[in-house]
Amino acid sequence: MREILEDCKKVTQGTIFSNARSNDFYDEVYGILVNGRCDLEHLNHYDNYLYLPIIPYKLWESKIAIKKVLERKHKDIINILISYENTFSYRALLYMPEHIDEIIEQYIKKPKDQEKIRCALFFLKIYEKYEKNIDFLEKEINDFKTFFSSDFDAIRKDLIDNKLPDSVYLENVDIQEQNKQKTDHYVVLITEIHSIPKKAIIMLENGIDLESHEELKQFFGDDQIIIPCSTLTSPYIEHLIQKMWELFRVGIDRADNFEIQQNGGTSI
Repeated sequence: MREILEDCKKVTQGTIFSNARSNDFYDEVYGILVNGRCDLEHLNHYDNYLYLPIIPYKLWESKIAIKKVLERKHKDIINILISYENTFSYRALLYMPEHIDEIIEQYIKKPKDQEKIRCALFFLKIYEKYEKNIDFLEKEINDFKTFFSSDFDAIRKDLIDNKLPDSVYLENVDIQEQNKQKTDHYVVLITEIHSIPKKAIIMLENGIDLESHEELKQFFGDDQIIIPCSTLTSPYIEHLIQKMWELFRVGIDRADNFEIQQNGGTSI
């Protein structure tokens, strides 16, 4: 996908910059400017300009993809466990984790069915943490991806095929940052819009040192330096923006009643 990117010679629509904000992510967050080119070239239309957060694919997979699998799979898992209720109560098992293997082996004779029950109970354990907004352990994430690999493959395919309403996949993006270039897969979080003031846009081309501009810290992440890293070119940036605004049109009666937070972002 390198042909859709170019070096960031000037700040424009599609500029990707470092140290952006996200509501749910704090490390390795970039931003992509989504205002019109004319607005960014003349800087005389608005006081604030909009961007979308971009995160590495691996981060998206461990935080967002796992939640999508949980949401899609939950009903099926419950139905699997209910089908065994004449044999044992899965709800009781959840409160006796130290006896799970013993009870499963006592009541379920086929190894294949035993493994199915173990996977289902592990799913409910992870789902409970998801509902309570508790972070998953790295081992839990790896085990979950192993047990439900086909479901992760389906989510991944939907992302790559542009079928997810809240995410856009960018393949093999070259990020130029502090004299180092790295290539990775990234995901744009299109339902989370943030804004930065005109002053930051004017300064961005040459980089911003937040140590000298503390009034801008509320608009960016925790690092001190913000620099332009790359640019998403036409027509790909237009496709991204079109998908974003298609979402924002749904259920909004008056666009002027919808406000973008300046320092925290807004999600649909």
